[in-house]
Amino acid sequence: LSPNGMYLAVGGYAKNVGESRTIALNGTGDLAKVQIYGSTGVNTVLKSYTLPAGIFSYGNSTVAGNVTNSRFTGTVALNDGTGLYAGGGSTNTTYGGTFYINNNATTGNADVFNQIQTTQSNLRVPGIFNGQLYTSANAAALGDAAAIRLGIFSEPFPTEANSATISNLPGADFSIPIASGGVPINICQFVFYDADASIAGADVVFVTDDGSTAGHKGGIKKYVKNASGNWELKYEVYTGSGVNDVNNYKFRGLVGQINSQNNVTLYATAYDPQANLSKVLKLTDTDIYTSITTPAITTLITAPSSNYIFKGISFTPGSTLPLKLTSFDVSRKLSEILLSWTTESEFNTKEFEVQRSADGSNFETVRIIETVNKPGKNSYSVIDKAVSAEAIYYRLKMVDLDGTFSYSDVKAVRGLESVFDIYPNPVKTKLTIKHGKVLEPQRFQVVDINGKTALTIHVSLNTTYTEVDLSSLKKGVYVIQSEIHGQRVERKIIKE
Repeated sequence: LSPNGMYLAVGGYAKNVGESRTIALNGTGDLAKVQIYGSTGVNTVLKSYTLPAGIFSYGNSTVAGNVTNSRFTGTVALNDGTGLYAGGGSTNTTYGGTFYINNNATTGNADVFNQIQTTQSNLRVPGIFNGQLYTSANAAALGDAAAIRLGIFSEPFPTEANSATISNLPGADFSIPIASGGVPINICQFVFYDADASIAGADVVFVTDDGSTAGHKGGIKKYVKNASGNWELKYEVYTGSGVNDVNNYKFRGLVGQINSQNNVTLYATAYDPQANLSKVLKLTDTDIYTSITTPAITTLITAPSSNYIFKGISFTPGSTLPLKLTSFDVSRKLSEILLSWTTESEFNTKEFEVQRSADGSNFETVRIIETVNKPGKNSYSVIDKAVSAEAIYYRLKMVDLDGTFSYSDVKAVRGLESVFDIYPNPVKTKLTIKHGKVLEPQRFQVVDINGKTALTIHVSLNTTYTEVDLSSLKKGVYVIQSEIHGQRVERKIIKE
């Protein structure tokens, strides 16, 4: 799925249903194909590519194991609806690895198939997060400099042939030799998240292990980037008695959704070796940057027979990426409350409910705002006028088209402790100023019609009214002023 959630690239081979795939050392194996679908519907093919002979199909089917080294493993579409990255293996580095594919105005509307790196052939699934290209892999022996398991490209979006290199995520246990604490793993799909604002870039990643490496028999791993920039293993999900149990599910596909509370719901595909069946699974991790609790697994779909194999998994374009609330601010202007917020990744989002509470617990909906419902950064603001002078609390309820919803953090605004009334008016000698409970130093000024301060009144803390002797003032019109939350509030009085 493209980063903006609008386009889906699907790869495979030009074979009829029921036919076996063929590969050959001369590159005459079955041709790989890619189709791009748009948010207008998965039955609408926006772009179709037939890859040049040999790409992901170069090998020797007579040698045991070489078939598995020549495969089309994964794709990720670009935001332009025509381009993509494709990854896969080959017994020849010329025909495997990661390819940039496109056909648009920048390419002269010609099909471009550029192998963006040539050092590893057994790369797997490419993915894009926050403007950066990554790939999973099973390249070289663990601990070797070329042993990519989950790598980051040296260029964010490489497009030219042999224009980028790949390095493992720093500090991860799959990037160092086993003798030094390295862990064997075969990563397939992965999902990144930016959960901690104090850590630059992506800071949480979930990866699947298909269990094809000795010493690890399948699972889902969660890594978190620390303040030093190294990736630390937080937990591993497996279904057997341990990480080396041959009965562990063999996980391959993985996608996820995150809400504003940093809770992630993951959907994965896996093979159950005991039942000899493929499954689609669900698990939820709450507060993903800090959580170390292994989540439980729920089975959503079980294949009807071993003839059905679930491998990759993706959301459909235009209906998947959850709303990301990037800011939510609330401020008071006297009796009005200004609420403003910004979002990203608005897909399948219906509306915002602005909710208000007097105690921070019991909320009521006071406004409903329709969403822009488009990718990119969107901004909203609304004024709530019917509010009291007391402290008040707000939150957003973010509702999707399918009825699911999540809440923002609760924001509180201080009450107008010193919004005041005066009596009697007109006044002869003693004036009473009634105000909210004063919790910090506060003063009033009596100003004549020329703007000159005639009297300054200091208000005692924790009081709700102040009495003032105005007998020293001449008859005439005066104004009582006070600064409240940076704003001047005035009341006119007549001295008799």
